[in-house]
Amino acid sequence: MTDKEQLEYALADFEDYKSRIDQTKFKYVGFLTWLQEDRGVKGFSGGNLSNLRSSFRTWIGKAAKGKLAIEVDSLDCVVKARKFVFEAKCYLDKQGKDEFSDKTWYFYFFYLSGRVTGEHPKLGRAILCTQKFGKCTFKNVGLADDPNSDDYIGDYKKLKDNKVLVFDLNSNGERNLHIKTPYKTNDDDIQVGSYNVFDGERLYSGTVILEQIRHDSADFSSKQEDDIDTELTAKLMSHIRNREDFDEVNSTILEFLSIKRYNYSLLPQAHRTLDSLQVFMDGYSPFKRIEERFLEGLKPRVFIASQTISKRTDGIEVQVDGERLKRITSDLEEKLGSKYEFRSSYKVDKEMAKKYGIYKAQAAVSLENLKFIRNCRFCIFYFPAKKEISFSTVQIGWALSSTKHIIVVYKNGNISKRLEQFSDQKNKSGENAIFSIKKIGYDHLELEQTRIYDEIERFLEVNS
Repeated sequence: MTDKEQLEYALADFEDYKSRIDQTKFKYVGFLTWLQEDRGVKGFSGGNLSNLRSSFRTWIGKAAKGKLAIEVDSLDCVVKARKFVFEAKCYLDKQGKDEFSDKTWYFYFFYLSGRVTGEHPKLGRAILCTQKFGKCTFKNVGLADDPNSDDYIGDYKKLKDNKVLVFDLNSNGERNLHIKTPYKTNDDDIQVGSYNVFDGERLYSGTVILEQIRHDSADFSSKQEDDIDTELTAKLMSHIRNREDFDEVNSTILEFLSIKRYNYSLLPQAHRTLDSLQVFMDGYSPFKRIEERFLEGLKPRVFIASQTISKRTDGIEVQVDGERLKRITSDLEEKLGSKYEFRSSYKVDKEMAKKYGIYKAQAAVSLENLKFIRNCRFCIFYFPAKKEISFSTVQIGWALSSTKHIIVVYKNGNISKRLEQFSDQKNKSGENAIFSIKKIGYDHLELEQTRIYDEIERFLEVNS
């Protein structure tokens, strides 16, 4: 560059940073106070800046007539302007940062396409990054995963009276993303919050888990060496999609986000009257699209329970046909264990009863069984008796309310006609059965065991 061009560049750099400082919260006065009190630097008052500009104009005029007799870098105005820019950069870097600046999170959420019905749910993983001056970016799952996906940019702030982070972002497609997450400290490993997305037609909302990716961790550093957009990848995952990545996600995150009704909501299109909303409600059934209800693990889960025919010994309920249930479970695991995760209904043993007391132990295992039912795809219930009422009656009701695929194995004549006909009930339009129930009756279990197992296997395969 010529001497004139070097002077013009130094002056433009000075003016650029002076303008940036003027746009900060405390304007130039705040910068001047910081310079004098924190840095011990003087000589940049308003009058000094006017003299600096005047000196630049004088030297630029001289340089326009020919090469200067003195090096541009040694000119007092250039030295002072560069000192100003250096201090301004330090000040802006300090002013633009807060405890949440320059952080990166995985943004985990329950994903279900609002436009595709019958599709199995997935775990969505986006990438949320904060920057200085309250700015943030959101890298969404790719277009290959979701053709309607958008990336977002926006701002974040902390609510004054509560420890809550608020993110307000927009996309080029004019969608809005709003996120709120409470926190304890800026160093929390995770934050659990909520999000809302409006795409001009529908309002989606749900739960989000932010998992912080440490910038000083070996994992992050290795990925930063390449390209964060290709290494810290936003994607959709499930037991049949990107399974390797899905398997690496912490099991607590999977468990927390696995149930649709707790983590995902798609509001209906706008209704102008209560009558139109009632029409929508009349046509809505909570017992539809079983596959959209929950996010599965690596294998579809199968819960097996038996009606308890029991006697009491020392206060402990002993299942008379327990060995039969164990055999059914072990046979199915041996035959289908590579495809499905089986679990039989927990029972209270003597050790648990002694440790916790019989009633607390029974309550604990009952809750564990119900939790597993909520997170499984299939439930198999075995009813060998007619008059015995046991906890399996509650379990089958729980499975029905959670809209699971259900298999009922029973001795002919041991269940009511109403339950026999239950799976044949149609919805209001008369198109599809409300529940998915497979009924397998038998007269002699030992003689018909092979047929029963074959029917169970076919039902599992058809609905997997």
